[in-house]
Amino acid sequence: MSEKALPRRQDALLRLIARHQRDGMVPSAAVLAQEMGLAGESSVTPALRALHSKGLLHVEGGIRGRQRFIRVTPKGARYLLEGLPVLGKIPAGAIGRATQASSRVVASLDELLEWEAGDFLVEVEGDSMVGAGICPGDLVLLRPGQDPHPGEIAAVQIPSTCRGALKRVFVDTQAGIVCLKAAHPEHPDQRMPLSEIRIAGVMRGLIRRHRSEEPARPPG
Repeated sequence: MSEKALPRRQDALLRLIARHQRDGMVPSAAVLAQEMGLAGESSVTPALRALHSKGLLHVEGGIRGRQRFIRVTPKGARYLLEGLPVLGKIPAGAIGRATQASSRVVASLDELLEWEAGDFLVEVEGDSMVGAGICPGDLVLLRPGQDPHPGEIAAVQIPSTCRGALKRVFVDTQAGIVCLKAAHPEHPDQRMPLSEIRIAGVMRGLIRRHRSEEPARPPG
């Protein structure tokens, strides 16, 4: 994270709240104080206010006997590195420009698939992969540092032109050629020298737009 580190108590409190949130619990200030070994609710209030003012926590209630509602914000998830960065958009049509600036994170745990450190998400543009169940606006979970098996879907970049695309990948190492196949009859196959492309990540999951929160598994 580009922001400077939090003071020790604020950092510990934020991590404790995130742990409760992963367990599906909304902790009270009294419980947080007890688990941190502090005297009482008033001991954590300054840190809660500070985290709220920094945009790392969302805190509601806590006045006139109302129970506080506390949750970690997407900004807080980025600080904790809990959640997956969404690295711009990837065309699933004619090869176009793929941005690599992290614009947001998906931090809600009920949105996530099984993922590993280094994984990231891209938002799909275009319709060339609709036959594989991948539509515009979907988020594709990609895992870098892996070679795709024949026919696996991957994000492919062409470093010399900063172009990229999401396609089924077939690599002929002996011929030094890669074939990129769409899942739409109007998008022809593309063949190019293997030396001209880079595999940015192999698809490991899909979060569909405007559908159930339950994540989908990689098609095919």
